[in-house]
Amino acid sequence: MPTKEIMNDNETQPSVAEPMEPSAQNVPIQWDRTDMTISFSNVINLRSTVDQVDFFFGLNYGQSENEDGPVKIKISNHIMMTPHAAKRFLNALQNVIDQYEGQHGKLKLDRI
Repeated sequence: MPTKEIMNDNETQPSVAEPMEPSAQNVPIQWDRTDMTISFSNVINLRSTVDQVDFFFGLNYGQSENEDGPVKIKISNHIMMTPHAAKRFLNALQNVIDQYEGQHGKLKLDRI
């Protein structure tokens, strides 16, 4: 049964999952974070096949005005998901962005 995590910034206890479908019941989930790593990313690139969606996360360190050539991006993480998992991720991410914009105002993107 698909679920989404409910998590506060200061959360230390396992979360309770909220069902993504209205007809589903709450299902307790214990999140094991013992091997978790934290990475920061300000760039993402995507590619997909019929079987998977690939997310490439990285850092754009910027380019000074004196530098020529392509912008260099250091890729730090490559995450692969099934198309179904990627769509659930899309829905969860959209919910987070909607909540953020509801509290802090509309996000404006310079370019994609």
